[in-house]
Amino acid sequence: MLMRGTLRRPLAAALASLGLLAGCADPAAPLAAETPSPPGYDMSGAADIAADRSAQASLRTSLTAAVTYYTDAATYGGLTPGEIRTIEPDLDYVPGDAPSADDSTLSITVPPDGEGDVYAAAALPDSGMCFTIRDDRSKESATTFGVITDGSPCTGEAALLPAETRWP
Repeated sequence: MLMRGTLRRPLAAALASLGLLAGCADPAAPLAAETPSPPGYDMSGAADIAADRSAQASLRTSLTAAVTYYTDAATYGGLTPGEIRTIEPDLDYVPGDAPSADDSTLSITVPPDGEGDVYAAAALPDSGMCFTIRDDRSKESATTFGVITDGSPCTGEAALLPAETRWP
């Protein structure tokens, strides 16, 4: 049996607390989204940084798919956009002479005159910086990461050329 008044006191205390909290709120205060960044902290480039990281993640994912192909075939020879798409369907791939359109559309290439030991890809995020990845199975230090800064098209073929290395 519930004693009279035992539920009323805690309920009254909770309502009083809510009333006090509501009274403390300043209706003129800016919302969290409107709060300025702390001094020295610039968020204006956050979207570009996110796009760059997305392109880099896409390139790493494509390399994982390419290495899977290489493991099965013992060569990168024959690796085409259609072939790599069957291994990793979440990304879009274009031939190495076509430029990348965004951070999830990669231009990939395998040199036709090689032994099938090299795979290269490029991605162009919204920031406009072309990121590349190159894997050469004939070398001990197989994978290199690069950035094309000379204005060349962002293609898999351009990823085969030496590039400024910047991102790991």
